[in-house]
Amino acid sequence: SDQFHYLHHKHFECNYGPGDCPLDRWFGTFKDKIVTKAEAAPDAHDIPGTDASDTDAPGRGAAVHDAKSTLFGFPEIGSFVYMLGAVLLPLAALVGAMRDPSSLPTAVGPLNGAQAVALLCSAGPVLVGLLLLLVTDRKAHSRPRFTFTSPFHKEGLVGALGLHLAVGVAVTVVPVYHMVHMVLAPPGLSAYCSLHGC
Repeated sequence: SDQFHYLHHKHFECNYGPGDCPLDRWFGTFKDKIVTKAEAAPDAHDIPGTDASDTDAPGRGAAVHDAKSTLFGFPEIGSFVYMLGAVLLPLAALVGAMRDPSSLPTAVGPLNGAQAVALLCSAGPVLVGLLLLLVTDRKAHSRPRFTFTSPFHKEGLVGALGLHLAVGVAVTVVPVYHMVHMVLAPPGLSAYCSLHGC
């Protein structure tokens, strides 16, 4: 979304960015300058998605071409599958929204059709990302906690990691679920109508 977000994904060990949102300061992940591998945490070179030769030599970081920053060529298979899913999931929701609500499947397991599509659109990208990480990362099976929770792998589930997960679900998965469900469900069955009556 911006240059700071790009730097976060390129270097991955912390969040570079403006101090307007205090979460990074509270959790100790805020940095105001790019650190070298020597200055980083001892296990920073093991973080998935980083290149060990990235910034080892002084002044070398800017000279090394970043393979992720090009628009030419075919992306890595994991990125391609994820982006394909990111395009297909909203299309599935759009097709569902354009159909008569009664034409959606009445049940998909314990969920009705609108709930199933809403869950797929809200939690699907997260689950697909975790699955792709499991399949494409060579060290995922030997150290799953590190793979799936880095850079918070040293935190307990009760504490910073748990709070990050809870806030992440609350501000991303839950609103998307309710928005898609409201669009697809028959009138009067949205969460708003359940709480306030319609």
